[in-house]
Amino acid sequence: MSYSFYYLDVFLNGKMYRLFHLTDAFFLQRQTKDNCDSTLMPHIENKTKKDFVIYFREVKDVLIEGDVHYDEEGEQTEYFFGDVTLRMRDQSYKKMDIVSDISEADLRAFFEELSFTVRKQKPQKYEKPEFTKAQKEYDSKMRTKRDSKVQKALNIYFYIMIAYFVISVFLKHDIMLYISAVLFLINFAAVMALPQYFTIRQNKKNEHSRTTISAGVFLLLPLCYNALEMVTKPANVDGWMTAWLVVSVVFTLILIVRYFGEFKCNLSSVLTVLLSSLLISYGITATLAVPTAKDNLISSRTGEAVDFERHSGKNSSYEVTLLLDDGTQEEYYITSTLYKNTEKGDILKIDTYEGIFGITFTYVNDSE
Repeated sequence: MSYSFYYLDVFLNGKMYRLFHLTDAFFLQRQTKDNCDSTLMPHIENKTKKDFVIYFREVKDVLIEGDVHYDEEGEQTEYFFGDVTLRMRDQSYKKMDIVSDISEADLRAFFEELSFTVRKQKPQKYEKPEFTKAQKEYDSKMRTKRDSKVQKALNIYFYIMIAYFVISVFLKHDIMLYISAVLFLINFAAVMALPQYFTIRQNKKNEHSRTTISAGVFLLLPLCYNALEMVTKPANVDGWMTAWLVVSVVFTLILIVRYFGEFKCNLSSVLTVLLSSLLISYGITATLAVPTAKDNLISSRTGEAVDFERHSGKNSSYEVTLLLDDGTQEEYYITSTLYKNTEKGDILKIDTYEGIFGITFTYVNDSE
């Protein structure tokens, strides 16, 4: 064979495959933890349910779409950035994103010896991201400190964090509060100890090849569930703003000091750091306040329902006005179930819990 590659790593339908060039077919082998390091040529008879075999006779032509690749410093490389579409004779097609580092010449050679036509579509106009000299020097310094295995492990862990957030939202169990706290400490330790794998700045326009992970997003992910516990309206949370702002300032300073080398050559990242810190500190405040309030009931009283109000929108909310024993009236958020099952004149129970920093959570329930 005159070409340099006999397989390509590609994404197809959101999953990673290894595309092998066999004698009369393409073999798309689904990548798993068992075969991800193997480059052995597969046999069609060993095909699993997760694999695909595409015979050359089924392919009408191949479309290559994309352009040259730019590195983190905005310099053009020899690699090709784009995708390949196999157009089939039955009018269907398979579009695959190229993951392998490969030049355009080698990519074309991978297909051109076959019996179908390879066409290159006109690429869209691409503008290189602009970097200052200081940014290039910092990125170059950090890049020399990275280990590909650690980078891969962190990327996998990052997706695990996303999965954890989704699971926690649906599971809604108190244990998640403590798991989230532990995961945050692990993430915080990683961000502090391994700055070469993280960044505090935003992506630059057309910057396709950045391999670092956003420190703000990485720290925020495990805290999202706890933050939702604070933002849930039936909780009627009070006294959280002072603690939130203080923690925000402290966390902003921590990130700036630790990532000062990147910060001083990306001064515009101050807004990114500030926004990240505000979100992270809200999650930290919730992580500390919600569990400490669970068993700390500071008051329990009753009130008569005198009025109801529903706020319609994307996420409806419900309020009840209660007449207290001292003759005053107070409004509280309640659940939709309580809203539907309560009428004027009903007596409701008002329980207030207090967590760290003096943050209170007030819940309104049926008095029975």
